[in-house]
Amino acid sequence: MRILHISSSDVTGGAARGAYRIHQSLLQAGVASRMLVANKCAGEESIVLPDLSRRLDHRLWRRSRRQLISIEERRIARSHQPGAELFSTANSSYVGCWDGALRNASVLNLHWVAGFVDYPSFFAALPPGKPLVWTLHDINPLTGGCHYAGPCEKFTSRCGACPQLSSKRERDASRRGFDVKAKAYARLDADRVVLVAPSTWIAGEARRSALLGRFRVECIPYGLDLDVFRPLDRDAARKAFGIQAHERIILFVSDYLHNRRKGLDLLLSAIGSIEAKADVVLASVGNGVTPEIGGIRSLHLGRVDSDRVLSMIYNIADVFVIPSREENLGQTAIEATACGCPVVGFAVGGVPDIIEEGRTGFLAAPFDIRQLRDAIEAAIASRGAFAAACRLRAERLFGLDALARAYQSLYLETLKGQDQAGAYLGLNMRKRSFENVGRL
Repeated sequence: MRILHISSSDVTGGAARGAYRIHQSLLQAGVASRMLVANKCAGEESIVLPDLSRRLDHRLWRRSRRQLISIEERRIARSHQPGAELFSTANSSYVGCWDGALRNASVLNLHWVAGFVDYPSFFAALPPGKPLVWTLHDINPLTGGCHYAGPCEKFTSRCGACPQLSSKRERDASRRGFDVKAKAYARLDADRVVLVAPSTWIAGEARRSALLGRFRVECIPYGLDLDVFRPLDRDAARKAFGIQAHERIILFVSDYLHNRRKGLDLLLSAIGSIEAKADVVLASVGNGVTPEIGGIRSLHLGRVDSDRVLSMIYNIADVFVIPSREENLGQTAIEATACGCPVVGFAVGGVPDIIEEGRTGFLAAPFDIRQLRDAIEAAIASRGAFAAACRLRAERLFGLDALARAYQSLYLETLKGQDQAGAYLGLNMRKRSFENVGRL
């Protein structure tokens, strides 16, 4: 069994890290797994770049196509609502590079592919009957271009007059993207395609999708290396970061701190209403300007690429807050849980899948600032009592072993048929769900 993961990047960004961890879990389980990416940062032989022709006419054609796509992207950017999530077109300059890679794999696993997969040419090159698994890191595969739709539900019928593009025209960029994807997906055999949802929320969105709703959906949560993300000596970790014994650390982590969807502004409002601020410290990780709030010390640690350093940071925290307006299954919250740190967030998207209310953290009603503040204070007070339950939940649901077993069984099922795969593994595969996947 040879698995090919297709992702725009190998390790840059949350979706890429999720794909990379799936790939690594399979390698550790002895599965022949490779990643095909447009942007490679990790120096591993199992991660490869597309085989692009070096012929001059082909290079000139790709350059011309990139320029045309860039013009379209600039046009979209001019109409894009401030603070709105990313909007991606369905086209790319990676054309004519798929045939060999697709043919040699037993199973294809698509991930976050914006700017890499050219929908018309990729799905045209897909060999008939080739099993395809698509891990949904956001809802872009379901829409005409947006990655998170907010209150808009046009992806359940047909995109157009996109609110994120401030558009009143039905035949706008979102409609064009939607129609390109619809035509590409029409080539797919429903019996050979499985969508994997890391959260129950995105599983529900996939089932409501006009584009992909005809395909089967399975729920497999993200996993991570529990030997890296684990409880450490808290006193030593806090000393290393200059944290005093009396200080209460509230942690926020995001690739880009001021991405509106991630909700830092909501967190700042909640912290600002805490009465006893003297010993509160807001620690943050990610790109962006250091967040400031009156009366509270700010400890901004910048961008951190090392998982081991991130593990130390989760261990210094009294509470990790994920105040997202929309979220699939936030890997930062999973990482914090594995380190024994309670998690607080709004009950949106996949956040309720991570938090076991009253045992590993607390959920606040969307977007109730007072409830968020109270939940933060309660979690800080319960840090010691919650630590063991957090770790146990991570071991049950989010380990790499469970991740590899779930994907292996799904791949075998796509190759051999459901009954044969179930007999091979001694499993009833129809019962795969978020809560039981860790027990497979």
